[in-house]
Amino acid sequence: MPPQAYEGCVICPVGVYFGALSRQSGFFFLEHEANGNRTMARKDQLTGRGPRSGNSISHAHNKTKRWFKINLQKKRFYIPEEDRWITLRVSAKTLKTINKKGISEVLKEARRQGIKI
Repeated sequence: MPPQAYEGCVICPVGVYFGALSRQSGFFFLEHEANGNRTMARKDQLTGRGPRSGNSISHAHNKTKRWFKINLQKKRFYIPEEDRWITLRVSAKTLKTINKKGISEVLKEARRQGIKI
């Protein structure tokens, strides 16, 4: 792998590290993907909801920044109108909405909002 092909990345024996430095539990690290592809965003594919930032508050009321990640699940759905299966990464909240309204209605709403599925 020539370094010029991966501008802004770090080459390592295991794979390629992408993105900016992050801090987790006191150590700096880079997002890693062994096959050289970027990892998918932690977003619901139907609603677009993603992680939110907030504060951890200690007993002494000290505030430190943290992420509230959504509960993503990978799920296969059968769409009878199109006679096909699709695999989506959706949150548990969206799964409850799909159980209530049905996959066809939720897909129609998502397509009306401009989400391509």
